[in-house]
Amino acid sequence: MQQLVKFTFQHDFAEDRIRMLAQSETDERMAFWLTRRLTGSLLESSRNWLTQAYANSHNVPVQAQEQMYDMYHDHARSAYEQQQLLQPEQEVQDDTEYSQLLTRVEVRLLGDDALKLVFYHGDQTLAEMPCSVGHFHQFLHILQSKAQSLEWQLSTAAYEGGYALQ
Repeated sequence: MQQLVKFTFQHDFAEDRIRMLAQSETDERMAFWLTRRLTGSLLESSRNWLTQAYANSHNVPVQAQEQMYDMYHDHARSAYEQQQLLQPEQEVQDDTEYSQLLTRVEVRLLGDDALKLVFYHGDQTLAEMPCSVGHFHQFLHILQSKAQSLEWQLSTAAYEGGYALQ
């Protein structure tokens, strides 16, 4: 199983998809397509999960859960933007000829601040990425930015299925 450690996101107007270039810890490069439906489902379900299930596991009162999500997300976005200004990360080289279509992304809670994202095409596990909650928020921020660049009007109620949060 490939452990992904670095990502570059591109938006493709012609395909109306987001292309995620990934690099593994062994420097293997892969490319994945994220559709509008999968992206919308992942963004909404992640927000719900981070607001409710994750907050509940940390005994955050219901009335403060949305503020906790916003605080984490704003902090992650600011940290990412500052990092890009001070020391931009080198992009993953686009030397892959084939891009896999992602059909599902699972987000698993491993510990207090540890998550693992698992990427699937059908029933086939393609790769996984261990990360912190902060890095997951950065991942979501980049997806939101690319979805806005593609002018996707993602309706939170319109997307079901194609995701799993455990």
